[in-house]
Amino acid sequence: MFYVGANIDPVDHVKKLPVGLVNADEGAAVGGKQVNLGAQITESIEKSTASGDKIDWKVMDEKAVKEEFDEGKLYGALVVPADFTSATTALTDATTTGTPARPTLTVLTNQSAGSMGSSLARTATTQAAENASLQVGKELTAQTGTGQTKLPAAARILLADPASVTIQDRHPLDSHSGLGLTAFYYALTLVVGFSRDAGVIMTTNRPVALVTGASSGIGKETALALVAAGFDVAGTGRDTSRVTPLHGVTFLDLDVASDASVTAAVQQVIERFGRIDVLVNNAGIGSMGAAEETSIAQAPSTRSRATPSPWTTRSVSTASGRSSSNPPTPGPDSRPTARSPTCPWRCTRRGDRPSTA
Repeated sequence: MFYVGANIDPVDHVKKLPVGLVNADEGAAVGGKQVNLGAQITESIEKSTASGDKIDWKVMDEKAVKEEFDEGKLYGALVVPADFTSATTALTDATTTGTPARPTLTVLTNQSAGSMGSSLARTATTQAAENASLQVGKELTAQTGTGQTKLPAAARILLADPASVTIQDRHPLDSHSGLGLTAFYYALTLVVGFSRDAGVIMTTNRPVALVTGASSGIGKETALALVAAGFDVAGTGRDTSRVTPLHGVTFLDLDVASDASVTAAVQQVIERFGRIDVLVNNAGIGSMGAAEETSIAQAPSTRSRATPSPWTTRSVSTASGRSSSNPPTPGPDSRPTARSPTCPWRCTRRGDRPSTA
């Protein structure tokens, strides 16, 4: 998986995200003294510990911000405009009539540097700008004191939170760009496609077990025991659509009497887990009743499933790249044949005299 932790909880994983601080404020004379609120704001934000080590505030001028935005080195910036102090102090002027102009703080975003990083920078910078506005408002309110009663109603309202925060995207992303991740998704698709075509398989670090006949009985208990022991377990059954799911067991359809079914199931396990470390040949069925009541068709079907499947072992060994002797190909002597309509089992080996019993 790529970037799993960062995508699930990006805020807690971000460290030292570079964000610019620009003070273009020219200041103003207030009470016979030169005041620069922009310098106070940028200095306060730079020294603040509110964002911890998530944001790396960089004090710079507008030219440097533009250059680093173009190079993708900054994810955002906060700009204090040239008239910030003069516009803010104008709110305390009792001679002002009408609605005073509200000072602004500008948040710049840079989506081309990374949509997620830009979004995190925007949130942090906007919060810092809003906190700065409240702090300035608190100071203005304290300085004005009882003089607030002489101010226009609109100015009194703005005094507590004087600055408006505007957001501008200096490098917006094009539409249909996948939030800037189109190239990543395209590359990921190519890698996955190449890996599949080249036979590259994603493997697990846990041991892998294949248990045939894992839907019930001994096979089920064996599968659960292997899960408890730390294995990734693939269990099989002839019709897994009717199987009750087991925690930690991946079920696959498999008929151990069918070479094609065995090969397909083993390949599915290899594709999913990358290998098979343990094979438990458990699948089997039995036929109840007297031999003379068993049909010719039932006998070979029962025997082929009632014993461990050599075809499963061969397929697993071949798919896993392990050396093993090939099991004998089933022939006339390896499967039961009919002796008479009343006895489906052949009672003697080829070449022996038939038994007269």
